[in-house]
Amino acid sequence: MKARFRIDVGVAYGSDIDLVIKVLEESAFQHPDIFDRESTEARLVNFGNSSLDFQVLFFSENIFRISKVKSDIRRSISQKFSANNIAIPFPQLDLHLKSNATENNKKG
Repeated sequence: MKARFRIDVGVAYGSDIDLVIKVLEESAFQHPDIFDRESTEARLVNFGNSSLDFQVLFFSENIFRISKVKSDIRRSISQKFSANNIAIPFPQLDLHLKSNATENNKKG
């Protein structure tokens, strides 16, 4: 019995979307427990706060060891991203500090 699984990953804005999709699909399909290249699919799913968000979908019969399969695929994705200069961004927050200039001048 085969089941469909998914891995989510975000990449930096400005990344080559077609290259990201190619890398995700190749990383999944190259795993020995994944079959049926036609149903292995990567897609851009969202414009996130800090990243372009993708999913790669694939089928496997290795349901009971799927965590290991996903880990292997993630490792492959990471290596291929690195080789292709595709960055996984850190979440970024802007922090705006306000100073009360009047209060500071009274103390000085």
